[in-house]
Amino acid sequence: MNKFTIEQTMTVLMTMDLHPDKKLYLHLAQNFDTPRQGLFRACKQAILLDAMGFDWDTTEVKLPNYISFIGQEKVVMRKLIELNHLQWFLKDTEDNDRLMSEPSVTIDLAAQTSEAIQKQKEQSELGEWE
Repeated sequence: MNKFTIEQTMTVLMTMDLHPDKKLYLHLAQNFDTPRQGLFRACKQAILLDAMGFDWDTTEVKLPNYISFIGQEKVVMRKLIELNHLQWFLKDTEDNDRLMSEPSVTIDLAAQTSEAIQKQKEQSELGEWE
């Protein structure tokens, strides 16, 4: 993993003007020590099943033939979603306990008035002599 947290990386990725499938593919290919793009179809299915209201703990998703989860060919949605950090791709609902439309990192440049900028500049000029 790079120096950025998954939260920072995903915040940037989700604001990019890309097709959702491309975002998912990039996420699986780049955000893990071992690339997981082989799970693309299974992850996309879990995202769609969540949007249709399927239960995370009882609904199973079939994995590709060459991938198994603890020796199993299927995995419950919860494990697939949580282990692959798919919550970023889920529709805004209360049951997934996160509203994706609310960004976690915000920078309000308009809030920095000229007075605040001037004060910060004066403090940096004073250095350690205060």
